[in-house]
Amino acid sequence: MKHHFKEYSFRDWVNLPEEIKGAVQNNYWSPFEPKIGEKTRNEILKAFKQTLNCDYYLCEFGYFSHYLIGIRYLPKDSRTRIPKSFHGILINKGRVIGMQDSKNMAVKWSHSGTEQIKIE
Repeated sequence: MKHHFKEYSFRDWVNLPEEIKGAVQNNYWSPFEPKIGEKTRNEILKAFKQTLNCDYYLCEFGYFSHYLIGIRYLPKDSRTRIPKSFHGILINKGRVIGMQDSKNMAVKWSHSGTEQIKIE
């Protein structure tokens, strides 16, 4: 299985079996070594952003719920519908529940509770 622990183009990622995608996410990518898998994640994120047809505050890879990785997506309009996953990557959609100012907001995430975030 370790021979699958490498960087992938988006096209190669899409063609991987789901069990390999899961193994790469769970056993190769790590929040403690963010450079590992970075090229692959950037390719996936770029492709995901190309599917979006609305404005968003945040769209990035992030870890949540005991080191589970996924795309953190915070649309400006919370009624925006998106899939729950994108080619084997979990989408953690957020909803703004309070704003202190234009950059600081409270967000309720679909998979990881509520947090205060600052948008740069």
